[in-house]
Amino acid sequence: RYSPTPLKEYIVTQKMQRIKRVLLSTDASLRDIAESNSFTDYKYFLKFFKYHEGISPSEFRELYKNQHTNNI
Repeated sequence: RYSPTPLKEYIVTQKMQRIKRVLLSTDASLRDIAESNSFTDYKYFLKFFKYHEGISPSEFRELYKNQHTNNI
């Protein structure tokens, strides 16, 4: 049986994909990334990312940047 993704979950998934793509493809600061993704509170951005990904944005960038660069 088909079960559509709830709207909020879809929006969060899209937002996280965009944030992760920017983290891996640019050297933009975390503050700039937060602002460009409609986060007015930098600390909330950090909490939001960690809640959904299990690690901080800087840890994510550190872990996956080399892997992403090598796959280009």
